[in-house]
Amino acid sequence: MYRDDNKEPESIWFRYVSEFGTPYEMKVTREFGAFDEDTVVDLGRVFNRFLEQCGYIREHEYLFMEDVTYEEYDYLTDCLYQYRENKEQEMERKFIEEHKSSHDSEDDT
Repeated sequence: MYRDDNKEPESIWFRYVSEFGTPYEMKVTREFGAFDEDTVVDLGRVFNRFLEQCGYIREHEYLFMEDVTYEEYDYLTDCLYQYRENKEQEMERKFIEEHKSSHDSEDDT
């Protein structure tokens, strides 16, 4: 990343006030240089930490942050839902198979 020693670092603030009036704030100060993909990834990580600080509950580590159209968003949401359903069914099948095989081996004794 290009560095200009004469340039002041830039700051980006995340602020949120909950419905109960609780304020949350996070400030990122650094020299961004070119606003490239690495910068966006870094800001995404900071934003995820900010959401955790605010108590935003989620099951996974990351929020998907990509510039998409509404039509693409619908498509991706449907694909992700189907992917997660398939993974859950696969885990259930494995669980049943593992317990069935352990139960079968107990019957043999």
